Amino acid sequence: MRITGSTVGSLLTKRRIRVTFLVLLVFCLSLLGISALTYSGGVMTDIRSEMSKPLEDRDAVVEPSNGTTVVTTHATGNGVGELFAVGPSGRPVYYNDTHETYFDVDPVPNTTATLQYIAVHDVPDEECRGSVPCRRNIVERVNITTGETSVVYVEPLTMVPGSKRWHDVDTLPNGDLLVADIATDSVKRLDPDTGIINWAWNADSAYPPASGGSYAGDWTHLNDVEALPDGRYMASVRNHDQVVFLDESGLQPNWTLGTDGNHNVLYEQHNPDYIPEANGGPAVIVADSENNRAVEYQRVDGAWEQSWSWSDSQLNWPRDADRLPNGNTLITDSNGHRVIEVGRDGDIVWSMSMSSLPYEAERLETGDESYGGESAESLQLDSRTATVVEQSGGGSAGIGARIWVTIRSVVPGTITNGLLFILPAWVSTGDAVTLLILGGVCLTWLSVELYWIPYTVSVHRPLELRSK
Repeated sequence: MRITGSTVGSLLTKRRIRVTFLVLLVFCLSLLGISALTYSGGVMTDIRSEMSKPLEDRDAVVEPSNGTTVVTTHATGNGVGELFAVGPSGRPVYYNDTHETYFDVDPVPNTTATLQYIAVHDVPDEECRGSVPCRRNIVERVNITTGETSVVYVEPLTMVPGSKRWHDVDTLPNGDLLVADIATDSVKRLDPDTGIINWAWNADSAYPPASGGSYAGDWTHLNDVEALPDGRYMASVRNHDQVVFLDESGLQPNWTLGTDGNHNVLYEQHNPDYIPEANGGPAVIVADSENNRAVEYQRVDGAWEQSWSWSDSQLNWPRDADRLPNGNTLITDSNGHRVIEVGRDGDIVWSMSMSSLPYEAERLETGDESYGGESAESLQLDSRTATVVEQSGGGSAGIGARIWVTIRSVVPGTITNGLLFILPAWVSTGDAVTLLILGGVCLTWLSVELYWIPYTVSVHRPLELRSK
């Protein structure tokens, strides 16, 4: 091989480029390693530790709040679902991880410490009859002071895959269960003693089969239902980006909030709450999940108008938002791994970080969901949207958070939130940006090395590999 000045220059240039790629690779891996090693896991480790002590000996795991905060969590990977409660002083008062996943939780009326929840129950192998997966829906009540648990309803032995798990069940005054049944794409009233369905509304009576997007085996993902004071029901048809209103005769189309595929209004939402006229409504506050915001719509002259929204650079895939009687808003930030309370001025006044994936949060002393909370219009709340990259206290977010907000503005929420859903809890928004940069560095380096390979491939009979 003849070595010339240009050859040496080419070799030196390649070495510099490789060193640059290596430095970028090591830098990104170092940032991720520091995040992983310094991540404390939020409050969950502390809660489990403190629950082994008598109540009077437990230490606070979060800052004090204006009530008992109850949280359910959604298991991912090899994790477990959790139901726990932290008292006003910040001390944990209840913890349970018996079931695979916990979804809806409601305070039981006329009690001070009793909760009703819907969970996914792991079925013993000997009961599975060869079916997979071996789990089913179960409704239970628990007194978080005594720990006493009672079963309200257990679904018959019909195995449910992940997308078919009930997310919301409420008890009506007559004792019937009001169920958002994902498995049958319906809202139904069911007698918990007999299992008899006393009334049902099926989504296929209002929507054509091709609606709702491409979700094989999970057509509507009907994930929430609420009995309204006037006797109607409100339900969340997630895959259709709509909140619908029902009466005994079926759908009230002139009340529907959102349009299938119009993501400017709602984008695969969770847990809408109805605020009645007595509290400044009609209004609906919604965890607008794939838009990464909490949003509220006011009923004006027979139509819905956006009256408020809130987001910060960390809010990723919120799945619950409750308006509290004091005017603050309690938000469950699932992919942000936190529960936060947002004050009337838009600043975060209380927060709880965790390694788990929170689904729903309630303030036990304030009634179910947004009961007693006023509308944003009545409270004259100002919006804070994801385009304003600010944190509580008026400070600016870091460069990683700013880049992440920019990415969120151009990339569909289903992609960014899907990425965060599968990543471990220690991955912050800044870490997500680092991961994207790391992937770009690796892909670019690989492309450059392939370009430099001193061989060409041509097709002959037989196949030959020639040197340049």
